[in-house]
Amino acid sequence: MKLNQPIEGRGPIGLLESLDLGYRDDMITFEFAALDFTAPKENTYQYKLEGFNTDWVNIGRHHRVSFTNLDAGDYVFRVKAANADGVESTASIELPVSVDPAPWETWWAYTGYAMVLLLTAAGIWRAQRKRLEMEANYSSHLKREVDEQTRVLADKNARLEDMNNMLLEASLTDSLTGLRNRRFLFEQVTKDIAMVRRRYLNLQEGVENIKIFDLAFMMIDLDHFKAINDSCGHLAGDQVLLEIRDVFLNVVRDSDIVIRWGGDEFLIIARDSDPEKAKTLADRIRSAVADAVFSLPDGQVVRTTCSIGFACYPFIRSHPDRITWEQILTLADSALYEAKKAERNSWFGYLATDTSVEVPDLYSALRDQPNELVAQGRLQIKSSAQHRPPIDSVRPISNGRTPV
Repeated sequence: MKLNQPIEGRGPIGLLESLDLGYRDDMITFEFAALDFTAPKENTYQYKLEGFNTDWVNIGRHHRVSFTNLDAGDYVFRVKAANADGVESTASIELPVSVDPAPWETWWAYTGYAMVLLLTAAGIWRAQRKRLEMEANYSSHLKREVDEQTRVLADKNARLEDMNNMLLEASLTDSLTGLRNRRFLFEQVTKDIAMVRRRYLNLQEGVENIKIFDLAFMMIDLDHFKAINDSCGHLAGDQVLLEIRDVFLNVVRDSDIVIRWGGDEFLIIARDSDPEKAKTLADRIRSAVADAVFSLPDGQVVRTTCSIGFACYPFIRSHPDRITWEQILTLADSALYEAKKAERNSWFGYLATDTSVEVPDLYSALRDQPNELVAQGRLQIKSSAQHRPPIDSVRPISNGRTPV
């Protein structure tokens, strides 16, 4: 029976070769009886559904067994009986049973599942690949944009740096002559002073073996330059200043610094110098200016001379800190004043002696008592002037110069 309904039209079970069940046949019942009628109620039965039961199942005098929800597959239903005396029959019933799988459990259904799974996987793979390609394209596009923006920014930074360098250069350069200006002096000279000071201290400790590292500060002023401006005009004066620049650049070394101090005044800082070299350089500059002929825009020519004052840093080599470089600059300016007072077209220099270090407040003494120091042999005056009047007191730099 299926679902408690007899299976019709099949004949006796013994004549059935097999039993086919559909996937909807959730319940199947087998009824059987032994052909021993002596005491039929005492007959006992055992059954086994191969593929479902592993051992024989003894159901006693019951002659019905039911199965529900059998999995799809092939089974063999077997039954054997025993009479009231316990004698088992030599024959047993065997009925092959086949349960059809549901449509969604068939091989072609699983084939469909596999195809759907493969198609789904392929779709996911394609979508993932497309997403990765889109991300790669976006990343590449973003990288190109970043590289382009970086390049643009680098170009802007380079231009900005160039402009800053140009502005810095302009701030350190005299607009007329192209020479360095006062600001450059205070930007650069501290580095040179620090290097010279360190080298002299190293020399005292035996680290250096070169003896001369002096910086010679030379203040130069053109003689009677105002007369050129007054008689020929300021354009002519500017032309003379440009040609004076060329004279200085031809005389000094490449390592020396030429600064337009203001108006017709110039400052030259000669590196790795000494008093003797400073005197030689001062005389070469004086001679070069005196020998030069300056052409004016209107075809005229003029000549002029210059006065030079100098002093060297360190003033005392064994004690480089006794006088600062600013005070040396003041000494050079005062020396220039003495050169002009003497006879112009000359140079004038303040130099230390071996006993200068003995003066307690050397700069104050230089400023207030220079003639006494000369008389005591604690100060040397070197000059190209034939007749040198007594030295005035050292003047602080004025007229827009940096005071000490």
